[in-house]
Amino acid sequence: MFQVYLVDDDPIILDDVSAKPVWQECGFEIAGKSTSSREALKEILERRPDLVMCDLKMPGLDGIDLMTQVKNAGLDCEFLMLSAYASFQDSRDFFKQDGFDYLLKPVDEMELQIALERLARLLFHKNKPGTSDDTELSESAEVIDSIMAYIRRNFAKKLTLSHLGQTFHFNPNYICNLFAKQYGQTFTTILTSLRMNEAARLISSTSKPLKEIAAECGYANYFYFCRVFKEFFGCAPSEYGARQ
Repeated sequence: MFQVYLVDDDPIILDDVSAKPVWQECGFEIAGKSTSSREALKEILERRPDLVMCDLKMPGLDGIDLMTQVKNAGLDCEFLMLSAYASFQDSRDFFKQDGFDYLLKPVDEMELQIALERLARLLFHKNKPGTSDDTELSESAEVIDSIMAYIRRNFAKKLTLSHLGQTFHFNPNYICNLFAKQYGQTFTTILTSLRMNEAARLISSTSKPLKEIAAECGYANYFYFCRVFKEFFGCAPSEYGARQ
């Protein structure tokens, strides 16, 4: 799993963000958190996480300063910034330092999931999982094949790593690592891909209303479905249908 370090001077926000189950679902594990940006800097350089998610405005080192010092120290990690607002200058400074993206407070779990799925794809490209011996790969393949068959049959249902762990009697982290080894993807990116391809098929081959298609593909929230679809295909569902 990818390691993430959380920084926010507000302990309530820090606890709320760290408690969101979407972290594990997207293949991330919280390696540490702090309300002090200066203490966080020391721990980040020691623990070397894949991702730092931090508040933009903090006493001591603000988010831009923290990111700059981490990058200058030679640590190649991604930054996801939190902010109650973002001025043009803040945005300019953030992306000038190769920051990944902004999320506005309070953090919406659906928005966080979209960002984490994008981050997972980037991180897999940067750090491909190491190979295992042939026996381990063979055993892992049998397990993951069974899990994938189950997901393909049930992708429209509410699926989580915890649910898969209970169904197949494995630790959710173990299943998460299997997806990384076998496919170089996280569970959520695979699930999203299955759902989006089915949505595209239904849009192209049926006259069903888009809200009905969204529900059939596992999205009770139609507007979230549209966001994910546009992120996946680069256009809105209605535009996709018109192109076919």
